[in-house]
Amino acid sequence: MKSELPFIPIDEDFSLNITILTVLLTRLATTNRGSYALDFEKIQALLYLIKNPAKINEILTLAGKQYAPLDTRYTHTIESMSNNVDILFDRDKLKYLFKNMAAWGLLGCHFDEKQNSIKYYMSEKGLTFSESLEKKVPLQSTTLIL
Repeated sequence: MKSELPFIPIDEDFSLNITILTVLLTRLATTNRGSYALDFEKIQALLYLIKNPAKINEILTLAGKQYAPLDTRYTHTIESMSNNVDILFDRDKLKYLFKNMAAWGLLGCHFDEKQNSIKYYMSEKGLTFSESLEKKVPLQSTTLIL
């Protein structure tokens, strides 16, 4: 749906989405053992949860995981309370971000033969870029339990 308003909706902001994807891949692309963990579908699901934090506890409950106390002032907006799951099915947005990150040399990928899927991670140049973001805005230590 195209808006006639003279601004870009925050969820469509390219810089914000590249930054979110960079942080996500920097923090979660590899397991503690060094295996690659994130394929396209997992990344789409994580982006959905990042952009819709009000849904996190519903997902944790379904997965039988511990409830995460989140302040509703930061999670409950009109948009986050809707059941809009377009991001989970719109592959073009994430492909566009991947293409740009790959063109800049920030993205790496590995074909996992066992799971017959491509796993994504930050390249060395991507990790350097991520570190430059952290110098500007220090990231809190985060733990995501899925």
